[in-house]
Amino acid sequence: AAMAGRSVKRIVEHSVPAFASSLQALAPKTRVQLAMTPTPIEPWHLPDMEDTGAEVWIKRDDMTGAALSGNKVRKLEFLLADAVAQGADVVISCGAVQSNHARATAVAAREMGLDCHLFLRSAVQDPAAVSLSGNVLLDRLVGATVHLVPREPYLTGLLPRMEALAATLRARGQRPYLIPVGGSNNVGVWGYMRGFQELLDQGLLAEGFSDIVVAVGSGGTACGLALANKLAGSPVAVHAIAVSDNAEYFHNHVDEALAGLGLAQRFTSRDILDVVDGHKGLGYGLSTDAELQAIRRIAATTGILLDPVYTGKAAIGLCSELKTNRTRFRGNKILFVHTGGIFGIHGTPDLGVTLV
Repeated sequence: AAMAGRSVKRIVEHSVPAFASSLQALAPKTRVQLAMTPTPIEPWHLPDMEDTGAEVWIKRDDMTGAALSGNKVRKLEFLLADAVAQGADVVISCGAVQSNHARATAVAAREMGLDCHLFLRSAVQDPAAVSLSGNVLLDRLVGATVHLVPREPYLTGLLPRMEALAATLRARGQRPYLIPVGGSNNVGVWGYMRGFQELLDQGLLAEGFSDIVVAVGSGGTACGLALANKLAGSPVAVHAIAVSDNAEYFHNHVDEALAGLGLAQRFTSRDILDVVDGHKGLGYGLSTDAELQAIRRIAATTGILLDPVYTGKAAIGLCSELKTNRTRFRGNKILFVHTGGIFGIHGTPDLGVTLV
């Protein structure tokens, strides 16, 4: 295993956004400067959408970094600062075998001089049989210890494994820090509370945006955006397109987060967030030919690369809802938050098949 080294990243004081000042006591004190921000907001001319009357723009959070590309790095700024504050020398996290969160965690941990263990759900548990492509290739390159496990739920499967490993590492004199699936907890949620402040600074309200749309797979990004939007008294509606589980699951996640922040008496997840079901297709991480075709078409007409697990399904869901369920949206100026996932494209050989 690679030795823990010295951090190359700066830890800075976290200035809590004004709209969240009531949560100052619960807010992280520090964050690590990992993300390249602010990321741009650009017009996005999706194919065949002219007749919907909607003007779609895209927030390029696929540009938060190179190996650290995507939404997870915003959460990791707070999670890894917390790890360092607690004196950790190793982080433990989990996800699917092509998890963007696991990859960002592995890369950022190494830059912070921390070792990293990842529990990755995989159809095959033989390391030799797992395709070394996409995110998992990067996990290995930065020296993360990868534990391949069967597909199992987080709370009853992955989390107990992470806790057992943490106990083993503690017995060896190490100081592990656990990061939950997707980095989605009450530390990670500040990544997109801060991200929402960035949107305000970029003119979200002044430019008259009516709706924000984002993929939801673990809940932390959607929760941060929806909560910040509510606290800021913004008129924008936040929609999260489910790529796994269902609306009830994500509302429960957000309600737990609100309870942890002492906000459960003030509002519920359903008051602040529209979770959109019906677009996960065959299920998490599984693609249909129509989905892959749509991802190719969007890339070939707009130059924007979407991944098959998250952003692809969310963009397809956005187009579908704009065409068939127009009243779901508060207005006509929509901001799609691109949460990254470019390395997942490399882990999806089927995406190139019909290009040949």
